Amino acid sequence: MKLNLVFQNLKFDFKRNIVITSIISIGIFIVISTGANRVDFNRNADKNSSGTGGYDFYIETNIGLNADLSTAGGLENLGISEYEKDLHFVQLLRYKSDDASCLNLNRIIQPSILGVKPDKLIERNSFSFEKTRSAKDSSTWDMLRQPMSANCIPAVGDQTVITWGLGKSLGDSVVYTSERGDTIYLVLVGGLKSSVFQGNLLISEENFVKHFPSISGSNIILVDSKSQQLNELKVQLEGALQTYGANIESAPERLATFNSVTNTYLDIFLALGGIALILGTFGIAIILISSIQTRKNNYAMMQAFGINQKSILKAISIEFLIVLFAGIIIGLLAAIAASLQNLITTNADVPYLLLTAIVLIFAVSGFSWIIIGSKLSVKSKFITNLRNE
Repeated sequence: MKLNLVFQNLKFDFKRNIVITSIISIGIFIVISTGANRVDFNRNADKNSSGTGGYDFYIETNIGLNADLSTAGGLENLGISEYEKDLHFVQLLRYKSDDASCLNLNRIIQPSILGVKPDKLIERNSFSFEKTRSAKDSSTWDMLRQPMSANCIPAVGDQTVITWGLGKSLGDSVVYTSERGDTIYLVLVGGLKSSVFQGNLLISEENFVKHFPSISGSNIILVDSKSQQLNELKVQLEGALQTYGANIESAPERLATFNSVTNTYLDIFLALGGIALILGTFGIAIILISSIQTRKNNYAMMQAFGINQKSILKAISIEFLIVLFAGIIIGLLAAIAASLQNLITTNADVPYLLLTAIVLIFAVSGFSWIIIGSKLSVKSKFITNLRNE
């Protein structure tokens, strides 16, 4: 009889129950999916496909370096020939402009431009693309050499920079003025997954030299070493490049710095969402009490037909508990489905304990308010009110 009464009550306020379930599931979905999108970019940072490109150091110099570090002579001039067999360098030319990384909250019109030899990155399969203009370009840097109309240059950048820093999409262009005074258009043909290049646009070295011929020395250098003594190598590089005003960063640390901003925002939204979700359970008690008052004549008729007050109390509690846990389960399943791709990645940094705690606190809080609200509303006999009417 009790279960039949519960299902009848659920049908009686079907629209209300659907609305409550939807609100609960949306709240659970937002909190869980927010936490599930946290990423630890230090994991797998040694892989070539990661945001470091498999490089150990990211070097930025104030004075352009004209020596070719891929040759023994270039290394000997810097005094680091003892590491010759262990080192791999990629040198990039730089046209310095604005910083479009997530560390700069302003909307940027012209980011700095880096000129790179695509073959250097192709042979190592370095970095990964999130989006490209065509499927055939999805895993190669060769798109930087694709022919375009006059004054149009193919360029790539971090997808986050393209979307949020520049407010553009693939196929759009960024306008610059070359050293000859010509207007050139950097057409966005690819968006990188989060990388150490964040804040810059990359073009081929050939196009770079064509439009900025006065810039000959490299200001950005990527270094990969087979040696395990990275601290000693960093000291050697600092000594060799001190006259160039070099700033040597660990590539994984540079990547983590950029992405700490994203994780910080996610943590803030997660905390605020969790607090709002838990406080929202008080609203369930208000809705429950309001619903009971609306249906008090129905409950009075039940008492008149011999259904005791304890059975009515249990039926009301079970009815709202079904609505509560249906919302939690639907929200959890939707969040898992939406975040599945990130959950299965090896560098996911999901705070499982925190998310579990939030859901459990929400469930316990909701359960408590349902029991309290039911008892407060059913403490008097409904049949007495019916007789008075």
